[in-house]
Amino acid sequence: MATVTIELPQHRYAIRIEPGGLDGLGEAARSLAPHAQCGLLADPAVHALYGAAAEESLSGAGYAPVTLAVGGGEEAKNL
Repeated sequence: MATVTIELPQHRYAIRIEPGGLDGLGEAARSLAPHAQCGLLADPAVHALYGAAAEESLSGAGYAPVTLAVGGGEEAKNL
């Protein structure tokens, strides 16, 4: 597994890259966030490819995932 660390001015986080990584998404999220629900944000094209696997992994870890489609492109990547 490879890890890439993203350094932002006020925040830092790691991205894990590994074959079949979506299978462990729910377990990884559960270790960081012990909540009942979680959000899954993806553009429609990415969700069509990986959404079901991500939702299944999150559900398997005890979450009730809420999925939200967001637009593609850089303009959609800000709050």
